[in-house]
Amino acid sequence: MTRPLTEPRSRWSAWSLHGDGRSVRPGDVVHPDERLSWPRTLGIGVQHVVAMFGATFTVPLITGFPPATTLFFSGLGTLLFLLITGNRLPSYLGSSFAFIAPVLAAKAGGDLGPALGGIIVAGVALA
Repeated sequence: MTRPLTEPRSRWSAWSLHGDGRSVRPGDVVHPDERLSWPRTLGIGVQHVVAMFGATFTVPLITGFPPATTLFFSGLGTLLFLLITGNRLPSYLGSSFAFIAPVLAAKAGGDLGPALGGIIVAGVALA
């Protein structure tokens, strides 16, 4: 089912404006091909960057991995995702706080290999 466009698309924009661009009614969804007004879109984007950077930078600090490596593979994974999906789905692939407990338990046991293997298996399963 297609949704009616509230604003014609230009060749410079991949998104149409959702409603009036200022608010989202309860129960409505802003779809991937829609956006709010540019100030609201930029505000949500900044909030997203702050939240995702915090997770991507904090998790490696807690687990003892280098943050630079995590940021590199986070960016690489995001670029691959966007290429594979043809940039039709907005996404950011970052760290997960779900890995903290298993990695710390593996490190306490003296062998980080099973934790790294588990991270790889989880990544393959998600892919």
